[in-house]
Order: sequence, then C-alpha cells, then structure tokens
Amino acid sequence: MVPGDVVLLGAGNLIPADGLVMAAQDFLVSEASMTGESFPVEKRPGVLAPDTPISRRTNTVFLGASVRSGTARALAVKTGLEPSPALSRRRS
Repeated sequence: MVPGDVVLLGAGNLIPADGLVMAAQDFLVSEASMTGESFPVEKRPGVLAPDTPISRRTNTVFLGASVRSGTARALAVKTGLEPSPALSRRRS
C-alpha cells in the first residue's frame, strides 16, 4: 500500500493507513486507542475545518483503528508511522 491507493474497508478490518473517507455506508470505527472514546465513531465523506480536533474528524480514518460495522472507501494519505503533512496540522 502506498499513498494514493484506494482502500475498501468493512467490519473486522484494521485501517491500514491514514486516509480520507470517499464513500461510506453505516461506517463505524473504533478509535479508542487514539482518542480514548469508548464508543465507535461514525465516519463519512465531507470537508472539515483545518483546525478540527482529531476526535471530531469524521471524514478521516487512522492507521491501526478497527472497523466495527459498515463499509467504506478511503484514499490512503499516509502509510507509515509519521503523520501526513495534510493531516498532521489538524491533529490537536
């Protein structure tokens, strides 16, 4: 996987890269290890303000999170452990 790849995600998958959600249907992701939120978060396509906190980024999936339900198509932005410049300025 490299940045620019389109990833198809479904229940039970681990997110393989930081990415932007392009399409989603009933898509819930567990981000507990990153945000501390104990409940799955709904993810959907859309545009957010650049200063949106990580816990409110409903259009972004993150490496290592797990898909709880639904399906989605996401554009891989960063595949390594360092955050993407496009996403890192928004991580607060």
